[in-house]
Amino acid sequence: MKKSKRKRTAAEKAARKQRREEYMTIFIGGKQKRIKRPPTVEGMDVDEFILQNADPTWLHQNGMWEVLHEREMLKRRSVDMTYDTIEEAFLFVSGAALFERTAVVHRQTGETFYASLMSDYDELPEDLDESDDYVGIPHKNDLDLGKPLVMDFVRSQCPKEVDRILTIFRRRGAYGRFKDFLKQKGLLDDWYVFEQQRTRQALLQWCEENDIELE
Repeated sequence: MKKSKRKRTAAEKAARKQRREEYMTIFIGGKQKRIKRPPTVEGMDVDEFILQNADPTWLHQNGMWEVLHEREMLKRRSVDMTYDTIEEAFLFVSGAALFERTAVVHRQTGETFYASLMSDYDELPEDLDESDDYVGIPHKNDLDLGKPLVMDFVRSQCPKEVDRILTIFRRRGAYGRFKDFLKQKGLLDDWYVFEQQRTRQALLQWCEENDIELE
């Protein structure tokens, strides 16, 4: 008599389904190999999800400058000049020391061009020096959004710590230590809001002074 096949229990079915979701089969040298599926967010590759959805400020805070640049490259064909265009270029330039990165925007087309000494690439337009339509994006230090902004925040939120913060900024790696200090004080989120608001205010004023009209 043919032996009947045992039916899987609900728990076994659930476990099998979970394994299928977590693992995939590939062929290496003609042999099957089971490997873990790469992580996804909402069905998308993590890197692709970040590229399409991450907030520019979050990318800046996490040092993901190349994602900012890649995202801007995808927007090149757009003729609309938006605040996001200016902000992303600004965050790219400000993510390194003064003069290490460059970004210029074309007033008429909204196209943004980048160069980086660290990454050894230069995509600046050939007619940059011949046209007045290009405007160089400022670094945060050009708009007093570096140490002066930090001290404005400290004086308003924890004035007794001014001397401590001044000491922190006398050495390299000051921003990392400053954020550690803010975490201890429970002020890191407040700092990000303050920084974003003041950055927006400064960039909008810069756009007005440089005859850049935003959509």
